[in-house]
Amino acid sequence: MAKFQRAADLAVSLGDRRRALYNGAVAAIKAGELAVYSSLFAQLQSVSDSEGQGVPSASAGSRSGETAADLELDLAMEKVVSGDASAGLDLAKFTEAYPDHPRWVEAQVALAELALLDSPPRVKGAESALNEAAKKIGGDTSSEVMQRVAYTRLWCREAESDWKGVIEVGQAFLKAWPQAGLSPEIHMKVAESFYRMEDYANAQTQFELVAKSYPGSEFAEAAMFSAGKAAMNLQNVDAAIGVWEALAAQEGNLSRAARLQQAMAKRREGKEPEALKVVNGLLAEKNLDEVTRRLLIFEKVELHIQLGAKEEKELAAAVGVLEQFLKGADAKGAWRARGGYWLAYALRKQKEDVAALKACQGVVDQVDLAQALDPESAVWYYRAGFLAIELLEKSGQWEGAARMAERLAQAGGDRAIEAKDVATKIRLERFLWDDRP
Repeated sequence: MAKFQRAADLAVSLGDRRRALYNGAVAAIKAGELAVYSSLFAQLQSVSDSEGQGVPSASAGSRSGETAADLELDLAMEKVVSGDASAGLDLAKFTEAYPDHPRWVEAQVALAELALLDSPPRVKGAESALNEAAKKIGGDTSSEVMQRVAYTRLWCREAESDWKGVIEVGQAFLKAWPQAGLSPEIHMKVAESFYRMEDYANAQTQFELVAKSYPGSEFAEAAMFSAGKAAMNLQNVDAAIGVWEALAAQEGNLSRAARLQQAMAKRREGKEPEALKVVNGLLAEKNLDEVTRRLLIFEKVELHIQLGAKEEKELAAAVGVLEQFLKGADAKGAWRARGGYWLAYALRKQKEDVAALKACQGVVDQVDLAQALDPESAVWYYRAGFLAIELLEKSGQWEGAARMAERLAQAGGDRAIEAKDVATKIRLERFLWDDRP
């Protein structure tokens, strides 16, 4: 800012002075120096008046894009970026004051974008601004601003969850500007819209086209990953495994996630040993974040339990993993409840009913009935509780089973009514009368 101010003072021509004043004012906007901006803006208006010889200061120098009006728009755009609530008003003032300015269309598009960022989005207002911008542009499809108009129309359809509309607008954009910088993102949105409509065949095709057509884009990896998900929804597990294997081989940001999906797909195909090998490989990696590590541990546990249907040692392996996990300091809250449930489940499969009941009781006891039950913990709390009821009934402990069901009912979660009904049924069928007040 200071250097441009000095350059303006030393300029030997009006053009050089105008350019330096403009750049200095832009730097002042970025620096938040609005007092300096106002001073430079006034000087720029004066230079433009002299330079234009009677041409309005807003238009003088318009070919260079360094007018006082440009500065007004630059300030409004900076307010958009910073989230200033007055940005919309400044943009509206600009469009009213300078209808013939070369950047008028840019201001209209910005108004449309602001309308879509409102909560809830003002879609009609956005479309009105875009229509005005399109009128001004006419049929000039070479204009980059016209691409922005078409792209923002995609937002309008997305804001209304009109996935067919997103596909139509997106495909029209890709037809008009196949090599545009926005094309990878728009093609990705088209693919995602097919997926949202549960048209998985077209979704898979489009995701694969994104990865193939824009291999260097930021969307290529995500497109391959999603192509695998679409293939899974089509029950084409082998194709999904192949896609994720190729993605994993790239060793990019989604390599680990692709390998995990590959393991889950192999498990779904009944290839548990192969899936377990992949999971163990992932767990051996360094720098695993805690959430991923825990999810992998439970994937490993479930695989061991599935394999335990044929080999008893696999159940023992599951129990060992869970016991080690529950000893850890990070086994708290929903994670601990999840681990406790699976430990009880594995022990029951081993016919260790007493130990299984103890594990269930540990999950139930960690919940404070005086506090609201969080949804994630509730899943495992109820699973452990109902498993405990089943074990108590199996051993003929009917009073204990009824009391466990009543405790579950007190938690007030999604299955509280079910638990209350179970408690009532046990007491009626077994003639158990609870004399507690």
